[in-house]
Amino acid sequence: MEHALVSHDFTIAFVADNNSRATPLLYSITGLWSALAGSILLWSLALGAFATALVWRYRTQAGDPVIRWATLVMYVVSAFFSG
Repeated sequence: MEHALVSHDFTIAFVADNNSRATPLLYSITGLWSALAGSILLWSLALGAFATALVWRYRTQAGDPVIRWATLVMYVVSAFFSG
């Protein structure tokens, strides 16, 4: 999708709706996150990185019920955004 945005491939509906030939390269690169689907993708990526960092940080305390529930909630929210 990023290649299609940068190369202005207007055969893809997302590119045709959110990009033009007059758009500078920087905005074409960041255009992936311009529409609703793109912003949800960006938030899903941020949440996944945050969840991964927290799981890595608290990996030694995996037996704690609070850590288990917090991890489950983060994974469910991340799955919701990805779905």
